[in-house]
Amino acid sequence: MSEDAQRSDSSLKRLDVAHQAELLELRRSRDQLAAILDGIAEGVTVQDAHGALIFANGVAASMSGFSSPDEFKQSFPSVVKRSGASRWPPPAQVVAMTRSISR
Repeated sequence: MSEDAQRSDSSLKRLDVAHQAELLELRRSRDQLAAILDGIAEGVTVQDAHGALIFANGVAASMSGFSSPDEFKQSFPSVVKRSGASRWPPPAQVVAMTRSISR
């Protein structure tokens, strides 16, 4: 292997180690945030820019009549559609809509 190739290989290995460390730190941060959001007494939902529900804690699911956050996230598009909304409403309205529709 040429000297340039050895340097490139060494640089790639250092980048991979750095990348793995950053990835581990991101996972720790994500897990810590999830634990905090799951542990608070308030319902928390997060929607992306397109209105898709990407996070709901257990309290939000329970407040909306669902047994789990995953069930709530899976049902969210149909809940909004059945409500007759033409666009994604603010979260407070979503909770009200899911309560009325899921009962």
